[in-house]
Amino acid sequence: MDKEIEYKWQAHSLRDYKLFLQLAQNIGANLSKQKKMLNRDQYLDTPEHFFLSSHLECRIRLNKEQSELTLKSFSVSKRVIFVRNENTIQLPSFISKKAALAYCRANFFKNIQPLFEILNNRQVHLITLPCGTCAEASFDQVLMVCGEKKFRMKEIEFEFKSGQLDTFKEFVGQLSPLSLTPSKFSKFEVGMKLLKGEYSPSSI
Repeated sequence: MDKEIEYKWQAHSLRDYKLFLQLAQNIGANLSKQKKMLNRDQYLDTPEHFFLSSHLECRIRLNKEQSELTLKSFSVSKRVIFVRNENTIQLPSFISKKAALAYCRANFFKNIQPLFEILNNRQVHLITLPCGTCAEASFDQVLMVCGEKKFRMKEIEFEFKSGQLDTFKEFVGQLSPLSLTPSKFSKFEVGMKLLKGEYSPSSI
């Protein structure tokens, strides 16, 4: 099982992300070429709420490059940083979310059913810090769909990939001049608030 360690900030527009990348370069980081992708995510559970009661997220993700099933522990936010354990299984390539769901039901969890969906137009840059530590920066333009309910949000993520974790955290500290607002909740948590009718712009 892998550990996901990342920072998240609210974004008003793409300009916030461009300023983020510019400051990262100014303090010594090297950026890869931009990569764009559309992630189509289904979050799932059983009728008995097995995953929620186990403090796990169950997600099928489809994009042009791959299809995957991921289990994640609930996020623990500590001073902006989100830490989660995760396990990802690569699936055969699917275009249809119904086909992917049917495959996962047949091979992994018989009774899983969708809770909500997330469409995420994501821009990604791999970032190498001066010491060689690697991270991934992304700008997410998200549409959450839960039945008739819909919610849009923009977010910047900065995920630790390899190298020295302390150096990664110190680098994030140098980004403070941007005055970005830390995200209070993960996308999954926002989706669950929408599902439960707890959504309000001020609380999310």
